[in-house]
Amino acid sequence: NQKNIDFSTTFLDEGQVPPVRFESGKSNIDQTYVDQLKPVIEQMGGKENVKLSAIGHTDTVRLKPSTAAIYGDNQGLSEARARAVADFITQDSELSDLRVETEGRSFRDPVATNATEAGRALNRRVEVAIVFDESQERWVRVPVQVPEQTVIEERPMVEGGMLWATEDPAMNDPRLDIEADAPAMVDADGELASAVTFSVYTNYRYFIDRWELRTFAPGDRALANPRIAASGGELVPLQSILVNETGFGAGLRAGQQFSYVLRVYDAEGNWDETIAKVLPVVDAGEAVAARSPSRLRGQTALRVQSIPVRGSRVRIYGAAVSDQYAISLDGERLEADGNGAFISEQHMPVGERDVTLSYADNNGVTWERELPVEVTGDYLFMVGLANLTVGGNDANGMIEGIDEDDQFDDNSFVNARGAFYLKGKIQGKYLVTAQLDTREDEFKNLDDQLKRKDTTTLFRKLDPDRYYPVYGDDSTTYTDVDSQGAYYVRVDWDKSRALWGNFNTDITANEFAHYSRTLYGAQVVYRTPTLTTFGDHQNLLTAFASEAQSAAGHNQFRATGGSLYYLRETDLVVGSEKLWIEIRERNSTQVVERYSLRAGVDYEIDYYQGRIILSQPLSQIAQRMSPSIIQDRPLQGDDVYLLADYEYVPDDFNFDNMVAGVRGKTWLGDHVGIGATLIDEERDADDYTLRGVDVTLRASKGTYIKGEYAESDASQARGGFVSADGGLTFTEQSAAAGSIDREGKATGLEARVDIGELTDFDTNGEVSAWRKERDAGFSSSRDDTGLETRDQGVRGRWAVTPDLQLSARSRELETVGSSSDISHSVQLDGAINERWSAGVEVQRSEF
Repeated sequence: NQKNIDFSTTFLDEGQVPPVRFESGKSNIDQTYVDQLKPVIEQMGGKENVKLSAIGHTDTVRLKPSTAAIYGDNQGLSEARARAVADFITQDSELSDLRVETEGRSFRDPVATNATEAGRALNRRVEVAIVFDESQERWVRVPVQVPEQTVIEERPMVEGGMLWATEDPAMNDPRLDIEADAPAMVDADGELASAVTFSVYTNYRYFIDRWELRTFAPGDRALANPRIAASGGELVPLQSILVNETGFGAGLRAGQQFSYVLRVYDAEGNWDETIAKVLPVVDAGEAVAARSPSRLRGQTALRVQSIPVRGSRVRIYGAAVSDQYAISLDGERLEADGNGAFISEQHMPVGERDVTLSYADNNGVTWERELPVEVTGDYLFMVGLANLTVGGNDANGMIEGIDEDDQFDDNSFVNARGAFYLKGKIQGKYLVTAQLDTREDEFKNLDDQLKRKDTTTLFRKLDPDRYYPVYGDDSTTYTDVDSQGAYYVRVDWDKSRALWGNFNTDITANEFAHYSRTLYGAQVVYRTPTLTTFGDHQNLLTAFASEAQSAAGHNQFRATGGSLYYLRETDLVVGSEKLWIEIRERNSTQVVERYSLRAGVDYEIDYYQGRIILSQPLSQIAQRMSPSIIQDRPLQGDDVYLLADYEYVPDDFNFDNMVAGVRGKTWLGDHVGIGATLIDEERDADDYTLRGVDVTLRASKGTYIKGEYAESDASQARGGFVSADGGLTFTEQSAAAGSIDREGKATGLEARVDIGELTDFDTNGEVSAWRKERDAGFSSSRDDTGLETRDQGVRGRWAVTPDLQLSARSRELETVGSSSDISHSVQLDGAINERWSAGVEVQRSEF
């Protein structure tokens, strides 16, 4: 579904030899090409050290018997054509010291399709290169796509090679990544032994106006106090960024770990940012392995993406290029592989643009060319089919149908099917995707087929083992239009979308007004590209409506040390699961960190058995995602949970129930955010409603106050269960399950202060406090205990000096009707030297 970029601008240089065309089965040169060759021969006159190369080609048509009697086969015909052109050029006596090479390539290197006469005519050719000063001049054949046909244009470059480009308006996949090439090395005086080198990669450089490399001091867990270590304007993929000691601060010590991110801005001030990565500090005497910058090509670590990337994805390919040359495209370093191929991919805005391709050999000789690229952004791909089957039946004797199909009741039948898939782009911004498939059925039932819904599958998944022979080794497959129903429509623009089909509600930003289900119906998600200073979309609106075809299940698993977990329900709706990890304050309900898991990367799932296999044990995943939380140090050991939301179809389910909801949030400037949530589910006897509001007052990234209020009627999840042994046994999450009179409310207040923001960059730490109250009747998809709960506490950490850290916490968890748990603890932790540390903890608990 890609099209070739038009490189049709003339590149003819003085002395260029155009390709010579031939009639089918002929090797004699047409007069038209004789007239083209004569001026070239005149320009070559008197040149020294001249080398002539003529390569003959044919189409794929088998030779006639009379022609085969002369040339044998296509290989012989291609050799004869090459010799004919070489003989014509060398008959000029003014060319001295001429070396001639001829070769026949038969039909092995076509430049156009052999399925049409126009394409075959382009393949019947001889490509000629004349080199008169080999140290300064080379020639290369470059295929160029123009409307209706493919032509060959010759231009000077390195010896051999081909160049072409494709435009794919349908793909919008911005990527950005950065990584240090090696750890920071310090000497005995705590100074950098050498500058730290960072490599960057992006595939949307033409939308980036400027960039910043931000570093954060050790212990700045909220990444609230950045230091601008380096900045610049244009961002070139795989460029190197050098950062000296001022980018990290004074007093570096081996064993420290700095964090860093890359932030980029467009001309309107929208910005994107990568996830935080860790830069270790090591002794200059340690041997460290440097990383190759090219490892980043094609990778992404985007955390925030708000820059509108419109237009098309453009790929520029090179082939048969000598690896003895340094290649760059608009300053981007490219590397040819062992076969002499290279590739560059960039998103480009709609319009015309010149990209500069340059080569340099070991002697410093360079070749440079401006290539015009026109990006239209227009795209339309559609495929469809219509089947009509008319047949007759003749059944007699002791024959009876085994099902209720009435196809054999009459002497004739008419079956039909209609289907299409469409993808189109409008103005380089709006991407439209649509599908319709009625499936094959009797013609009179097509209207019913449009209304059908498959309750067993929400998202189809291709089995890579089953489809391996079709798609091969180096392929990527994805399903673009999964739909329970017969039709699917989606419109994407910027960071927003509107669709009719399958979707996840994804209302998970708050603790109480939490609603995560996978449904079929209508959904609109609108996000303004503009971000606040702290990375939140200025405005967000999510609305959905669905006639639910399944019931919601919610399971919570406490970390067991293993990687195998069984959901309580089996035979799940395929593709409906959503898994995430929560790290909670020890013996509390306070969530410290939350991370979503990715199917195929972090876990695999068996829908029939309800079995989940994590790529690593749960605690190890939590440690990898948040190394500052899970540690083998005093005052750690926070609780780690795996949470799973999914869909299943119970025996008593009513398929006519409606589900609808809306979630909105707006930021009044950078510091005040107001949000509201409303969910409504129709049920047989216990309609569920969830209402919530939240307010956030944010002074800075690490200092804020957040208040939340929610109330609910009835119990949300029919499958709310908790397991402490990986799913072998479950405890019903709600002590009041089955009650249809449940209702309640929940309130929460959370505050956090970043100490580093109140003092200076080299001092870090934080203080956080919370208070939460939940009625016994309150229910959301992640909280349905059926018990009245009060949870409050405070925790703090302060790095007094680089070698001394003070931590303390106090918390109280009270479950009405059950028990109370109160604990207080203080920890003193200090570093003895670079490799050893010691700590002491004093704790008191009451039950």
